[in-house]
This record gives sequence, C-alpha cells and structure tokens, in this order.
Amino acid sequence: MNGEFNTCFAPYGYRLENHKLTIIPEEASVVQRIFSEYLNGKTSRTIARELNAERPRNRPWRRELIEYILKNERYAGNALLQKRYSTDTFPPQQKRNKGEREMYFVQNSNDAIVDLEIFERVQRLRARREVQRVANPRFFSNKMRCGACGSTFRTKIQNGKIYWSCRTHEENASDCIITQIPEVEIQNAFLRLYYKLKHHGRENE
Repeated sequence: MNGEFNTCFAPYGYRLENHKLTIIPEEASVVQRIFSEYLNGKTSRTIARELNAERPRNRPWRRELIEYILKNERYAGNALLQKRYSTDTFPPQQKRNKGEREMYFVQNSNDAIVDLEIFERVQRLRARREVQRVANPRFFSNKMRCGACGSTFRTKIQNGKIYWSCRTHEENASDCIITQIPEVEIQNAFLRLYYKLKHHGRENE
C-alpha cells in the first residue's frame, strides 16, 4: 500500500505517469477555484453552471463532478485506498466499500493541489450544509416543476435571501430559460391561489 494510483483514469487536475499523479497546472487552477468559491458560499451547482459558461469542455461540468472534486482527498495530497473492492463471487463484482473491507489512509501519496487546511474546511462546510438540508425540509420541496423543461426546483441562498431555481438551468443555463425565483414571490403566488380556491374565485366574499 504505497499510494500508487492503480486505475486507468487520473482525477481532473492530474495526469497519470508510471502510476504516479502529476499535476496539470491549467487544470489545477480550476480545482483551486472550485474549492475557493465553495468556501465563499457558492453551491456545487452554481460552480458547475459558471464553469460551463466560462470554460466549456467536451464533457459538461456537472454538480456530481464538482462534489467529487470537493470530497476527493487526493487534491490535498493524500489517498484513501480500497474505496471499492471485488466480491468473492463468480464472476467478481466491484462494489463501493461501506465498511465491508478495511480501508488504508496514506498521507503525502501525491502532490497536493489545495492546502490540507482548505480541504478540511470544505469538508466541514459540506457536512454542515448536508445537516441543514436534511434538518430543514422546505414546504415547497419536490412540489414544483419547471414549466419550460419539466425539471424540479431546488433552493439556493444568495445574500441571505432564499430563491428557487430550475435544476436544469442551474446545471447549464442554455438548456432552460427559467431563471431563479425569490421564495417570497412563490409564497405570495401560493397564498393568492389558496385564497381564490377557498372562495371559489370570489375574492370579496
């Protein structure tokens, strides 16, 4: 267990040379930007959308890729080995290790792109955001769909205000024209509709 990268694909920001990860400077700067903007309050979806607008590539930036980068210890120069394992069945299957096998943490296994302190701050922020997401379900969650593309809406917070945005638009603005909507506008529209339904459209009753 020497920290060698033993798969065919290197994480974004690196190239694989003789089982060792070598930093690609132009990609490393994007990785550093991702960590910095996440710490400054942007969500993974927002970061992906902005990168698609500014730095398009063959495969579009997605929230899942941003999340993968943010949680991958390789970017801090470390390695967690045996995240996946092969089963003893025939034919063997590759499965994600959820405690069935021992994992091995190797420090300084490769050159770091971000400082360890920044990486750990991001992990703490990700954990807090996940707790907030689970502990604070919103009334309109999973109840609204975009009239343009049919995608569901999700919340986002900017400057202390809550907005609802189309997931497709958040991933790639060119795929859907519906921009974010302040939650207060949605609440007011809901109350107007409720009032009309309650009074059968006769607002003066």
